[in-house]
Amino acid sequence: MKTLIKAGTGLVLIAGTSFFSACGGDSTSASKDEISTTVEVFDDLPNCTSGHEGDIVNVVEDGNTYICQSGKWSEYKKPLQTYDSEDDLPSCGSKNDGERAIAGQDLFACSDRQWSKVATVYATEEDLPSCTAKRKNENVYITDLKTFMVCEEDEWKEQSEPQQSEDENQDTEEDLSSSTNAKSSSSFAWEDGSSSDAKESSSSVKQKAVEFEKGVLWKPSYGDRVHVFNDGLDEYNFLDDTTRVGKWFTFSDKGGDENGASTASVTYGDNYMTIKHNLVYHNWTRKDGAISPDPNPYAQALIYFSPKNTTADLSAYKGICLEYSSTKEFRLEFQSEGDGEDDFWDVWVPGGEHTVNLEFKNIPVASWRSGNSVSINQALKKMILMSIESPYIDRMKCYATNTNDCKDTTVTNTIKLYKIGEYGECSGDADELGKKRVDFEEDVLWKSSYENKVRTFFGAVDEYNFMTDDGSGWWFTYSDTSNTTDNGQSTVRKTLKSSGGYLEINLSLIYDRWKKDGTNIIPSPYPYAAFGFNWTSANEDGFADLSLLGEGLCLDYTAEKSFDMILYVYQDQDRWQTTIPASSVRKVINVKFGDAADMGDFFRYDWQSGAGLPFETIVKQVTGLHFEMNGQHAGSYVDWCTEEKLDADECEKQTVTNTIKLYKLGKYGACD
Repeated sequence: MKTLIKAGTGLVLIAGTSFFSACGGDSTSASKDEISTTVEVFDDLPNCTSGHEGDIVNVVEDGNTYICQSGKWSEYKKPLQTYDSEDDLPSCGSKNDGERAIAGQDLFACSDRQWSKVATVYATEEDLPSCTAKRKNENVYITDLKTFMVCEEDEWKEQSEPQQSEDENQDTEEDLSSSTNAKSSSSFAWEDGSSSDAKESSSSVKQKAVEFEKGVLWKPSYGDRVHVFNDGLDEYNFLDDTTRVGKWFTFSDKGGDENGASTASVTYGDNYMTIKHNLVYHNWTRKDGAISPDPNPYAQALIYFSPKNTTADLSAYKGICLEYSSTKEFRLEFQSEGDGEDDFWDVWVPGGEHTVNLEFKNIPVASWRSGNSVSINQALKKMILMSIESPYIDRMKCYATNTNDCKDTTVTNTIKLYKIGEYGECSGDADELGKKRVDFEEDVLWKSSYENKVRTFFGAVDEYNFMTDDGSGWWFTYSDTSNTTDNGQSTVRKTLKSSGGYLEINLSLIYDRWKKDGTNIIPSPYPYAAFGFNWTSANEDGFADLSLLGEGLCLDYTAEKSFDMILYVYQDQDRWQTTIPASSVRKVINVKFGDAADMGDFFRYDWQSGAGLPFETIVKQVTGLHFEMNGQHAGSYVDWCTEEKLDADECEKQTVTNTIKLYKLGKYGACD
């Protein structure tokens, strides 16, 4: 008996030598993409006609599976199951041995009860990065082609299966400890110069554990070893794990008392080391009037410069360099012994593929600290460790009313590290880290030369050091689409027009669904779209005292329609706003703050609950400055749905747009 299954339809049983029969026979149901029993040779397949469109069958002769599509039999490749992250993969056992699945940006294979990465995933061939020496023998999987490719001889070449590297192995923090012990226990130098084996046998010969290169802290041939700035560490002598020095470790909020769920892993390959950080945003908690994850997630790979309870003097070294690629921005953090407590220093490293230099003297105070106990020059003499960290990347916000409506989310950052060296020892043109990222102008919060950054005048935000996007001092956007409770369709897009000297914001309010509210017909949700920035980061005190700015704020802008400028308040998520009028030509407007007896140019809408705080309190507890278009401004442009239309299901989808061009934002009077 020969059997053929049609994809997405019922199963047809075929008796005798005839492949299809017009009458007779039994039929049972089959799920979509099931594969039939086999036929002996390809020639046994019938003509691929419209009646057989979607039919799937195996062929014994060549071991392939074929599907009838568009008039011809083509090799059939079953779509791969997709998961958000590696942690979401099902258990790997005998039932799914040999299966493959996509998790995050990687393709994994189940073998010997363990999921192993076999390739990096790209949507199309056009998305592939350049095939350079750094990516030699790197495997990728193209989802739209369902094809593997490998980087060889400076070009991506198609292959039937991914190449396997014999030296690749993945280490977690626990694995690193065991592997380091295994590799170093055979021979290392004691203080008297003899090897560990010599303590047991005088005939033992001391051998190098790794071949270090001058000026190179780490490269792929080192494996999990690191040539740190430490005179006591050489190719022969690796201190054991209890002293921590000379090897890679991983750490995350999952350890210790924080009870988080984020993970960090390190994978060593022939051409680079892969550091993967999975940040888990969960356990949403209302704190200080806002909803945030608990704990704030972080993950890191780190190296110690010196043994436990000691420090290293790095003052003789200029700095370090990195060759890397990263899917997201990350942070280099340094820890030093301070005056009474440890001090922390960090610098943000941009995402993408880069070579960078960092002078130690230019490392700023950590972005989450208000200050350190000693200067960086003093700190360099007592350094403890350096970490590559993904802290709170893609800052997730939840605007829902209830914490139960906030969705648990995993954000992954994948860093491929090709080399860490002393300053200037990395190949290619290097960008300089630790330099000014922007030159701020007195009394000006934003102008086009600041690009996506805002001068907030508070906390850790200065010309040198910025939190990541959506933290303090960065523009961000949101709308009713961002809120899982509202589930709207409005959109907002921001574009920096450097040549014109302005930030262009395009807002689209979508009126699509309507519902009865008593005797009224209202949109559901009530649409809104906005852009803005936070005055302080989530790791600072949580609010800023805007009374220090003086009388108020100024705005240089144009706008097709009116919109609100909103002060969001630390307590009770209160908000005060002032309406900015439409203007087809550039207009400067000054907005005055209020005091105990006067609200200035600000007000509260009737629909806002509660009496609100006095404005003299408001202005001292501001968390963010937002610019929003909502129904108050868009309503006059909408053909409102009537009860008659609602009953007749005639309420049509409507869109109201507004384009705002922001030229300058500053202190009161600074925009003139």
